Amino acid sequence: MSSSRRWFLALVCLLPCRLQGAPLTFAQALELAINHNRALPSSPQSQPPDQQTAQINGRPANHQSCPIRLQDYAIIAAQLVAASESGLPLGGPIFAQSPDRTPPAAFDLTSRRSVVLCTALLFANLDGIQAQQHVLSRQQELAARLIDIESRRVSVDVDHPLLLTQAKLLRARARVESAALGASERKMRAALSTLLGRPLDQAGIVENSMPPLPENPTNTLEDSETLQQLLACRDLVQLDYLSEYLARLKAAHDMELAKASIGTLVAAHITEGFKFNALLQLNNQIRLAKIQFLGTTGDLEPWALGQPGPNADQPPAPPEPLAPDSPATSASPPPGAPTPPLLSLLIAPSIKELPAGKSQQFSAIATYSDGHASDVTAEAHWSSIDSAAILSTTGLLTGLSPGEVTVQVEFQGMARSRKLSITEQPSDEYLRPDHRNIPR
Repeated sequence: MSSSRRWFLALVCLLPCRLQGAPLTFAQALELAINHNRALPSSPQSQPPDQQTAQINGRPANHQSCPIRLQDYAIIAAQLVAASESGLPLGGPIFAQSPDRTPPAAFDLTSRRSVVLCTALLFANLDGIQAQQHVLSRQQELAARLIDIESRRVSVDVDHPLLLTQAKLLRARARVESAALGASERKMRAALSTLLGRPLDQAGIVENSMPPLPENPTNTLEDSETLQQLLACRDLVQLDYLSEYLARLKAAHDMELAKASIGTLVAAHITEGFKFNALLQLNNQIRLAKIQFLGTTGDLEPWALGQPGPNADQPPAPPEPLAPDSPATSASPPPGAPTPPLLSLLIAPSIKELPAGKSQQFSAIATYSDGHASDVTAEAHWSSIDSAAILSTTGLLTGLSPGEVTVQVEFQGMARSRKLSITEQPSDEYLRPDHRNIPR
């Protein structure tokens, strides 16, 4: 047999293995999970109502127990806020933080809806874990860089040994968080491989492949209150992250003025990354809660399959009309006077791009029929269902990963939207190993 023919046969043999080990999109994983559990009824409506949910230890796996109660999300969110503010290491996703609950792999799946629910929860957990791991990988590189910087500066008595110890503490924290995430990922991947009926090494996922979740999928007052608690916690952590981001910019400015060292700047980068990961983790808890909310409203399968459900959100608001970003304002009506009819609503500033990791505060400007304009940012309702960024309830947008984002605002029955792109996070020249001479 010729050498070229042997190479050809070898490639043919390897190709199926490569294809089987390729990461799965959410749609592919969902199809595999449904097919693997083909013995289940094709639709939950074909079962009696008392058998339409999965059973966990003899209890129905509804929104009160699959995999945790919705109220637990608010409790965990508060714990994440406290950990973020105190600088303590963050644990893995709450899927892995509930030892008193049956792991996803042990679910007795008795309906197609349960298969869809568990697939979505596992996939979302893995998606969130991988996003955090990308950040932590960079954190560990920066921590090693910081230790090298401070070791050299301490050796020539430029810095106090305390700064070297603090650098080692940052590295230790990054390692703790990385270990927790790694353990959670292994559990989630093992559960997903069981659900899909595939080997563990063929249960990889494609990030950001899940369909966007509706803004408010709740149908009860209790669920709505839980979601509002989660959003309030996320707003707080988002502001905490913005504070660290601005502190890092100040450190870069101080370094240019010779008021701070490169070690201070690298340490600021690391601390900022920890806050960013806290924001990612809390944002993922909101996503998990929304998925479980969908399981109680009848919208779960239509959402997962990309079909409009009975409680689907309204179509996006129309784009705002062309107008200057800062409209001229006139005097507001005197106190007590009736508010004139709303004439237009604008979103400012008019930006088309935002780097990942950066935040932008948007404002809502309302113009009334009498000619006066008013800033209604705090009173307006802000929303975005895109996974590439987080939009707070006050219009603060933080880019998470490259992608397209639509910012929507509604005020007094009028709605407007603005589209922008989240771009790659720019690299910092100060983090290059060969940047200038150390110590300084």
